[in-house]
Amino acid sequence: MVYQRLCGLGYLFLALCLLTISSASASSNPSQRIVALSPHVVELLFSLGVGDRIVATVEHADYPKAANDIPRIGNVHGLSFEAIIALEPDLILAWEGGTPKPQLQRLAELGIPVAYSHSKTISELPEQLAQLGALVGRESQAQQLITQVNEELTKLSAQNRQIAKVRLFYQLWDMPLMTVAKGSWVHSLIEVCHGDNVFAGLAKAYPQVSVEQVLKQQPQLIVIAQQQTPERVAFWEKWQQLPAVANKQLVFLNPDILHRPTLRTLEGVKQLCGAIATAAEQ
Repeated sequence: MVYQRLCGLGYLFLALCLLTISSASASSNPSQRIVALSPHVVELLFSLGVGDRIVATVEHADYPKAANDIPRIGNVHGLSFEAIIALEPDLILAWEGGTPKPQLQRLAELGIPVAYSHSKTISELPEQLAQLGALVGRESQAQQLITQVNEELTKLSAQNRQIAKVRLFYQLWDMPLMTVAKGSWVHSLIEVCHGDNVFAGLAKAYPQVSVEQVLKQQPQLIVIAQQQTPERVAFWEKWQQLPAVANKQLVFLNPDILHRPTLRTLEGVKQLCGAIATAAEQ
């Protein structure tokens, strides 16, 4: 149920490899017909310049614009095996939190190579780019993107290191109220900005919390990774005892650029860091 909610927000992900593909073999035989089973993989493949090799994908793969023209062969509930086999892919790229593992194992048993993305934190994005670059024969392009990611993250971290710590509540979802803790992709973004995640210490990476818990933590900033609506604004505005509400530090950010581990994440981190810097001035 949690995964289904996250699908609407943008894809957060884990990794597990059923198939190991060496960089050498992948480079000499780069994949040409790819089934990409997550929106973030689709984005990364387009960033590497091989979006035209994607023969099928899943629901919610909507960026860049050209991704909307790719045939859909499934969603979080399952895949069309007949459609996948008919497409004769030479690689399936997936992530463990998406398609149920038994379905992917079945495809692997049919002889179709299956590989998984594995980034759990923003610091692992460069490694993911390198692995995808090797699979599709675009190592040099991947290295350019890796350099860009590392430079941007180093710059953002340095810029925000001098800013006073801001107590931040990150609203992942509102019904039920969900947030992020250590071990989550989003928490790693908050760390780049040197924000103080008020629920960092909870046991689960994506825990459910109550309004009472938020009130007790007294956040200076509330970041809502959902579409802004009058109802969502009104929900928090009634809690004027919260510093974030009293100081009008209620910020809505695009979940796709924060939750999908892609090059657009850099823009999401910039916006997140900007919100934290503004709250620090209050």
